[in-house]
Amino acid sequence: MKLSRAFKSNHALFQQAVDENDTALMARLLHKEMDLAFVFNVHDPKNFAALRPEMAAFLSQHVDAAVEKTWDRHGLRRSGGNSILNIIFNSALQTHGDAVYARAFMTGGHLTLQQKAMGVLKHITSPDDRLDLFTQIITERAEKLKDAEEIIGQIRVQNLTRECDAFIAAGYAAHKDNEALLRTAAAYENRDFAKHLVTAHKADIDLAINTARFAGQDKVCDFLTGLRSETHPDAAPLQTFEEMAAELTTLRTSVKALEQTVAGLAAQMEALKNPVAKLDKPPLRQHHP
Repeated sequence: MKLSRAFKSNHALFQQAVDENDTALMARLLHKEMDLAFVFNVHDPKNFAALRPEMAAFLSQHVDAAVEKTWDRHGLRRSGGNSILNIIFNSALQTHGDAVYARAFMTGGHLTLQQKAMGVLKHITSPDDRLDLFTQIITERAEKLKDAEEIIGQIRVQNLTRECDAFIAAGYAAHKDNEALLRTAAAYENRDFAKHLVTAHKADIDLAINTARFAGQDKVCDFLTGLRSETHPDAAPLQTFEEMAAELTTLRTSVKALEQTVAGLAAQMEALKNPVAKLDKPPLRQHHP
């Protein structure tokens, strides 16, 4: 070991390896315990300003579960399904935001598809590169995504309509739970995203409005009603609760009348099953005294 490194902490050596793109030094650190400063420093994007794609690829290929456990021996960052590698991945992309770095981190198999997808959505700055990478991730093994709702939520927040199209094409159920996605977009006033769901993916805005009504979500109902006037300008106004109640009363009356009619027809059919038996017949022969 160089004398200049003899008295440095392991986390300082980690930073040096990143700054100098020294994969040999990083290899020696893979099985060294890190102090608490390291666990917190990996969250700071500026610590990865000098990171090169070669080092990103090295980390992605070698930081496995055993290394994670050694580096984060107290489990401070590995709880909740997170990982040190995922934190480094996100910190690096916050600094660089380039698809080259994202692809370098994806050369290893230690980031989950969920982590890759979320990192790309959040941090890749080029719209075309972001879409290409995201599509590649979700079509690779879409069934392995841990939390589709987290991904669609990030897409909604950023109003990424092209990524929304790709995610739905890959199998995401955009209309489930009475248009829950549309209602969520309305709740957060993501107008462009909500409009895209209605116009491009035929979300049933009337169903969403009525669901919001019954749930007492007045804000959602008002938002979607305004959007409906824009997306369906020629549509008839939605029924009020009073109109719905009146229609339901009429329908119940009609059903009751129909039940009575059916009961009457059933009785007539029973009478017609053996009409001969109902006739008064004369004796077949006369008996004389």
